[in-house]
Amino acid sequence: MRRLLISTLVIILCAWAAAPAQAQGAFTVEVRGGVNTPTETFVDTDLERGVGLEGTVAFRVMPAVSVYGGWDWQRRSVEDRLFGAEGRLIDTGYVFGVKLTPGTSRFAPWLRAGALYNHVELEDANGNAIADTERVWGWEAGAGIDVPIGGSLRLTPGVRYRRFAPMLQLGSAAFESTLAYLVLDVGLAVRF
Repeated sequence: MRRLLISTLVIILCAWAAAPAQAQGAFTVEVRGGVNTPTETFVDTDLERGVGLEGTVAFRVMPAVSVYGGWDWQRRSVEDRLFGAEGRLIDTGYVFGVKLTPGTSRFAPWLRAGALYNHVELEDANGNAIADTERVWGWEAGAGIDVPIGGSLRLTPGVRYRRFAPMLQLGSAAFESTLAYLVLDVGLAVRF
């Protein structure tokens, strides 16, 4: 995990050093919140819709291209008994990639594609962890609209598809499955 964080920081610093001097607005800090809905079963179990949060920092390397990195948290309830327990499935991890904002109009579209390095945990109804995974690599792709709301503030509604394949450990048993879901969320971004 330390190597991933150091590698991400080195990439951002290299992009910053290589980029030509730009006007105000090269950095963006964004907080996103919304709902997620699974597109597949997980370990042969249906999952309910859930909620999620994300925080990212982005650096503009070209007028319509930014690199981003951050942390993401998604939670959903289990519809039926997964491993003999009712509770919640939570995935958290790191996200980084490239965001394109090709428009120059007031409402500019955005596209983003990136990698995930996530971990999944199954909690019982009391919030106690009963199974978990190692961090694994996955991917995401998304699209939305960038809407200025005043000064350097922007509203960024969008939809993202996320997918990764963790190996869930429960005692000595391991269960491999794919966690895939859509996220419909709204971000509040500040450029500086």
